[in-house]
Amino acid sequence: DAVRLDKLVTYNNIRAVVLDKDIRSESPFALNLSKSEDLICKNLMCEKLGEVCICKLARWISINGPALENLEALELENNGLTILPDSLFDLKKVKYLNLRHNLLAEFPEGITRLDNLKILDISHNKLLGKIPGFLTMMMDKEHIKNTKTGTKILQKLEMIYVHNNDELTVQKEIQSDWDYDKENGILFRKKNTR
Repeated sequence: DAVRLDKLVTYNNIRAVVLDKDIRSESPFALNLSKSEDLICKNLMCEKLGEVCICKLARWISINGPALENLEALELENNGLTILPDSLFDLKKVKYLNLRHNLLAEFPEGITRLDNLKILDISHNKLLGKIPGFLTMMMDKEHIKNTKTGTKILQKLEMIYVHNNDELTVQKEIQSDWDYDKENGILFRKKNTR
């Protein structure tokens, strides 16, 4: 339960807020690492000394993996992240992933492994170019199967927040199965397209 997770998080030297109820995920298993001082690297040999270091986040996720297996909402807002550790995408039950207010220049391809993801908030980053091919294929209902396993990719994804990524273009071809609210920067799946 959430209390046990909170004790484990504290034990491993990451001060995180474990929420009792998160309105976005409707889950008691939510973890808020927004603007976390504990993700700042203190390793004198690391080039990220004094900055948020994904190695520290990756190690923490690996150590706590079993305790995080029921995690449904993860907030990594406002940490200055430029990339994400691959181990983050092993958290298979995550439904809500908040990556807003970071420094990501591209969509993390690993999100295709988050089978239960419903909402991705990647707003207020530095995303460049167009929505990437791996996401546009997923957004096309004819091509949402994983070619290796034959299973559907991100079939539960309902919404992607992309506002305030000034260099990002949302292609028109995506909009056959998805609606794009340009004013608010929100892509959302049209009803009956799964």
